[in-house]
Amino acid sequence: TEISKCRYVTFKGKGLTQREIVLVVNGISKYCALVKSFPFECDISDLGDISEGKMRLLISWKIVRMTLSALEYVRTSYPGLVNRFAKKNIAEYIALFCPEGEGYREEEFLGIMTSDKGILKDFLADPEEPLERKQKALARCVNFHTIPAMVHYLKFVKLSEFVGLLEGKKLSLEQTPGNKALLDVFLSKNWIEKYDVDPQDDSQYRVQGKAVYTKKGKK
Repeated sequence: TEISKCRYVTFKGKGLTQREIVLVVNGISKYCALVKSFPFECDISDLGDISEGKMRLLISWKIVRMTLSALEYVRTSYPGLVNRFAKKNIAEYIALFCPEGEGYREEEFLGIMTSDKGILKDFLADPEEPLERKQKALARCVNFHTIPAMVHYLKFVKLSEFVGLLEGKKLSLEQTPGNKALLDVFLSKNWIEKYDVDPQDDSQYRVQGKAVYTKKGKK
């Protein structure tokens, strides 16, 4: 068979999906020797114009080095592989945008940070990450977690005031993009009664919480 000719690659432990193995069997086996000839990592500029299937393999094997130029190239030429590229090189991907800078795309970044429980936990635990970005990430998670799970995350990042809102407290919060992101989604989930700008201090929000949570969990 074709796969028996691919002497240069051991599939065990490579994390290949069945589809990726089929790609190798159906014509990419000749590519194995070329892949083996690469150094452990290479710049994307060294690869030339290759098929999406081959690029998927290189990303899966962490052959392609994560740099801003490589990420931009994948965004343009292989948009369906951006998440895979980022998640396979998650530390390097985060380092590119800490702090935010050239090439940062918030929706992409937050989507990747919330795509996996392990990635999310590490992201929230990172002391270098600004609180505002953590709040925006948590706002994206609301539809995928129960109230007790969200309380766990809120406590984890020391946002006890938001836990208070879920217990029905009335609070004032600073008017920031991170606070607004969480308040908007809490309101959409009917987890708070309302919020508005404080007429006495336009740098603050007035928020009326809703008792949807107790220490035993959801009411």
